[in-house]
Amino acid sequence: MSVVLTKADETPVAKPVRALVLYSVSETSYYGISSNRAMAFATVHDIACDGKKPPRLLPAQPLATDTLEKMLTELQGVAPLAYIAPNVLAQSKNITVWWRPTSTATLSLRCVDHMGANYASLDLLKLVVPLPALVFKLDKARGALGVFALNASERPTPSTPLFRAPFANVYDAGDVCLGTVKRTTDYETAEHNFIVSEFTHDVGSVARIKGGGPSWRFWHRLAKSGRKTFPVDKLVPTNRTLAGWFKL
Repeated sequence: MSVVLTKADETPVAKPVRALVLYSVSETSYYGISSNRAMAFATVHDIACDGKKPPRLLPAQPLATDTLEKMLTELQGVAPLAYIAPNVLAQSKNITVWWRPTSTATLSLRCVDHMGANYASLDLLKLVVPLPALVFKLDKARGALGVFALNASERPTPSTPLFRAPFANVYDAGDVCLGTVKRTTDYETAEHNFIVSEFTHDVGSVARIKGGGPSWRFWHRLAKSGRKTFPVDKLVPTNRTLAGWFKL
């Protein structure tokens, strides 16, 4: 589609100039039922439009990737420059990966010792504790959040090893069980919602922290100890690096 200006009033007038044709392969099943498979290929056609005859497709050309990308750029316009915060490690249209240095936070923990417990009937602890450095991944398309821990409070690189996040509600692969936590597409809000959420039960097959036992008991002992820094020797390694997580 292109836009031209008439001489009469300079009003923009759109006219068709190019068309995409998508092809699929029809299959007939054993029972004689015909169905279409996924797209097999696509062609692009210029359109002849002289104003006197109906528009018609000109001979086809295979649709190349660069041609499609150029079309999408023209339709979407050029994206404006955007500031990238220092804590952001990687970013695409749907995914943001960032890290959080060591810090102190107030955690809300249910005293859950086994799955299936009535969480609402259990004590809720509010503990001020030191946290290890953390790395997060937000997938806006899936509405999913992931988190791992780091054993050093410095900006991670692709080869940085990852450790289990020592929290309840985090699966072995790092995915967070969000439960009733409100989904968001803003990474800073996602981090805040995670930290202030109510942690209930440990999930997955691997211990969240060395020494075993429910993670809330570890946090309770840490709070009572009065330590100002997180004991990184208690973190459980994953045999995975930051670059390996990017590929998931």
